[in-house]
Amino acid sequence: MNEQEYRDYLTGLYNRKWLFEQCPLKRNREPFSLIYIDLDNFKTVNDLYGHEEGDLVLKQVADALSQSASDVFAVRMSGDEFVLVLSGEQDRKTLTAIYETVLSKIEEKRCEVPGLSVVSVSAGAVNSTEAEGDLLTALNLGDDAMYAAKRSGKHRCVFYEDIREEMLRVKRIQDEAPEAVAQDRFELLCNPLLNLQNGTLMQTRIVALWHREDKTVLYPSQYRPTLESNGFIRVLDQFLLEKLLREMSCFSDRRLLKRKLRFSLEISAILLLDRGLPEKLKALLAENGVKPSELDFSVTERCLLSRDAASLIEGMREIAKTGVSLSLKNYGANFAAIRYLNLLPVETFRFDQRWLRQSLKNHQDRKIVKSVIRMTKDAKKTVAAVGEFDGDERKFLASCGCDASGDYGEDGLFDGTAYKKYIKETLPKDGGVVYDFLHTLEDRDRHYPGVIRGEGIAFVSGISDLHGAVHFPGGNIGENVIELPPRLFAQNSYSIAFWIRPEKMTNWSSAVYMRFEGGFSSFVPYTNADDGISVYRISVDDEGFFDTTSRATRLGEWSFLCFAYDATGEALRYYINGRRAHFETDMPLQLGCRQVLLGGDPFQRSFEGAISSLCIYEYALSDGEVGKMYQSYLKEPGFAGSTEDYWMDS
Repeated sequence: MNEQEYRDYLTGLYNRKWLFEQCPLKRNREPFSLIYIDLDNFKTVNDLYGHEEGDLVLKQVADALSQSASDVFAVRMSGDEFVLVLSGEQDRKTLTAIYETVLSKIEEKRCEVPGLSVVSVSAGAVNSTEAEGDLLTALNLGDDAMYAAKRSGKHRCVFYEDIREEMLRVKRIQDEAPEAVAQDRFELLCNPLLNLQNGTLMQTRIVALWHREDKTVLYPSQYRPTLESNGFIRVLDQFLLEKLLREMSCFSDRRLLKRKLRFSLEISAILLLDRGLPEKLKALLAENGVKPSELDFSVTERCLLSRDAASLIEGMREIAKTGVSLSLKNYGANFAAIRYLNLLPVETFRFDQRWLRQSLKNHQDRKIVKSVIRMTKDAKKTVAAVGEFDGDERKFLASCGCDASGDYGEDGLFDGTAYKKYIKETLPKDGGVVYDFLHTLEDRDRHYPGVIRGEGIAFVSGISDLHGAVHFPGGNIGENVIELPPRLFAQNSYSIAFWIRPEKMTNWSSAVYMRFEGGFSSFVPYTNADDGISVYRISVDDEGFFDTTSRATRLGEWSFLCFAYDATGEALRYYINGRRAHFETDMPLQLGCRQVLLGGDPFQRSFEGAISSLCIYEYALSDGEVGKMYQSYLKEPGFAGSTEDYWMDS
């Protein structure tokens, strides 16, 4: 026998070839026990200290294994994986003592070898009876137990007998999955992700329940990790995607929610690595008559820890080019996404439920939550929280800028019929909140009623027979105003459109005012600067004023105004009578609306005049949409304004 042929060149331990060809316990079919060992964080050693230090770590670990017990065979399987094989079936106490000896031997060398301070040791123990005497089976079972040790926190030894039932369950799932797909045993349920402040629908998460033949039901968290480990998840995800696109019309009347409807389906990293996926996706969307904007792919943050992270991000970019959006789930489980925050073509970041629940328990951790939300928002991302939250927690998350929340429990799951009803009867309608001011301060859908603060405010004729108006008499600071619910400005992007008729050019009086966390926004119809201008001002406490200006609003005449703020580009467009009057960039994002006032503000004398047909949208209207809105008023019976065909942009 050539001894070198069966020795590992680096550590001098026996190698894999020896284990299968020369191990006496295998040849003699003797009972045995083994401990399957993997070094945690070994890649970090090479990254921090270099491969020479990494080789030294492997040698020191090999020495510790060789000295762990008498009559032990120490084998280097590959890389940073090792196996200890012992004659006879050893009890738990003996195997635990051997594992702890390995740890103590490594601990003795930590000062001499810096790289050893980085690594820890995860292990799985098994005996030959559990493997029916087969070495290869025992290695596989030991490997399963070792990975269970890693999943449960690393740096520990797990015995296969403790996870046997779980491993049998895993095997049943793997064996049953192909037939479950063939027989379509998956039911797609809808789970709404709602705006945290006003309850509007932002996204619909698709939950695929697996109805097994034995009448049990598995949720995705119960079967996806197993099917990811054996690669079948790729087949399943393709099947679920096709099923969703076929059934999408069953979940809602998509015409009612054209702006907000988006179904999010979880897919695995394996599918993202398929370079042919974008073209397949385009074909499937066209075949089923689904717009790309109606579909979202959700991927777990954990996938960014893999060595394929760069390829995965490239795959995400190719998907994004099709118009399908992407979400990241379990954000905060390890914060791998922070490293790639500005590189990820991901629109929505969903916090990991366990991390968020834990972090909301004390003041110091809440500061971290707030910082993470702010950083994510600065990267122009939408932030969502999942789970059950009390009123104080919801208020805190909203004040930090969190956009949405969802209850992912059973009560938050709907089949197609129930979801249609839920959308129709429960959720606010798309298309904006409209106040006609026809002798009431309620909006058309009666979700956001206003309240008069002061006296002298009256309902008068509006811009047409279809709309009334509110007349403001003016007054001292903060007097004679209307207060609207701050929930109106729950989204980062928004548009405000209304008709206004000033009766007195009071310098710096606000017609519309919103107070946010750390600042305010305000529209001033007139200021005497530059011989008379109007201003839409965004104020940030520690940064000053950011103004978008145009000509002063005309005295005694109705003018149609619109302000569209795009949070993604931090840009504001100012429209007068259907045309863009000004466009300003670098307008700061404001979070957590606290107060909305019509007719005044806490700083200047109140506005004198009338406001008619107030419309508020939670997205930035386009030039075309504003123009069409203005033109629609001109055609209404009893139109009381004057048309303006041409004027120069300011």
